[in-house]
Amino acid sequence: MSKVSIKSIDNGPFRLSIDTQEDVTNNILFDSRGKSIPIKKNSIICRCGKSKQQPFCDGVHRMCGFKSENILENEIIQRYEGKEINVIFNRSICSGAGTCVRNYPKIYKSASEDWINPDGDNVDEVKKSVIQCPSGALSYEIAGESLSEDYDGYKLNVIKNGPLNIIGKVELHVDKWSTNANPQKYSLCRCGASENKPFCDYMHASLKSKSYTF
Repeated sequence: MSKVSIKSIDNGPFRLSIDTQEDVTNNILFDSRGKSIPIKKNSIICRCGKSKQQPFCDGVHRMCGFKSENILENEIIQRYEGKEINVIFNRSICSGAGTCVRNYPKIYKSASEDWINPDGDNVDEVKKSVIQCPSGALSYEIAGESLSEDYDGYKLNVIKNGPLNIIGKVELHVDKWSTNANPQKYSLCRCGASENKPFCDYMHASLKSKSYTF
């Protein structure tokens, strides 16, 4: 299997590298419609949100003063206990995809202080809802068992006006993982505004400019 890795360049873009003898450059990066985005074995992905060549870097980060420092002081961890299963939510890595609220309304209620109800549906549905979270912000505990996900291959999805979603065995060079974060399923910031870089924290929703649209 090809080795795919992502490295954050200080105050600059992501470096996406592929170590393989095969030509897999049309089967790794995809847009929001599922269309393949051709890449090179070493590609530079914008993360300041200002590039005119999205999703690739055009060097504008040097002019706009982009800073890649993680300035998050404390993660926001919310724990919801149910009779049979507990759900843990790391707000600091939530990309705001809304998959949970749309697909599992018995369990998740938006705009509510106690927005997760682990007893709202059966245990299998709670597990499915957690697994479908694209950013890995949701996790669960049940009778001493914790969520464990393992994916074959890899897929990188460029979300329109949103993050870069990673699924699979992609090596991310990062000093510290967020609490409960899944190293095989996470969302990386593309707007430049996240306090929890390189991870997305849904700050893109508050931006007036959507210059990083793709």
